[in-house]
Amino acid sequence: GFRWYSQYPPGHSALLSMGVLVRAAWLVPVALSLGTAAFLFGFSRRVYDTATARVTVMLLAVAPFFWFMGASHMNHVSALFFVSPFLYALAAWDEQGGWWRLLGAGLAIGAAFLSRPLTAVAVGLAMAPFVLHTAWRNRDARSIAAAAAGCLMAVLAYLAYNAATTGDPLLPGYMKLWGVDHGLGF
Repeated sequence: GFRWYSQYPPGHSALLSMGVLVRAAWLVPVALSLGTAAFLFGFSRRVYDTATARVTVMLLAVAPFFWFMGASHMNHVSALFFVSPFLYALAAWDEQGGWWRLLGAGLAIGAAFLSRPLTAVAVGLAMAPFVLHTAWRNRDARSIAAAAAGCLMAVLAYLAYNAATTGDPLLPGYMKLWGVDHGLGF
């Protein structure tokens, strides 16, 4: 028989479905964009200062691509939203410690993975040296385990989604539809 499913990862579609339930799917990317601005403000204020945080938000406010994406239903919006609390949680962890902050960072980058897997992997790999160095310096293996657990939950959810939709946990829907040439190096 026929099976219908999205060729895309499930994260963004799940968020949009909440908007569909209240007959306002258009509101989801707007809310995610506002959340992104708030988290980037908080991140910039923690890492730099309030003036830099204000400039960050002002640059977002005048960036046409940010507006264009925030008015679309594309998964770039949810991925950027989840990368933003990831960065915020990393900055808070670096400043104040606490394994639960790195768990939050792991959950956030995991949620980004459920929207745009390669984007989340690239951001996660870019930040990994900072996290590992800071944890090593502070002798904080528990935070690394918490972050890994947060990420692992999302990866396992994605593998289960792939298994349920394509029959293979390692075969995403877009590769099933378009072939392996659509992977990296397409």
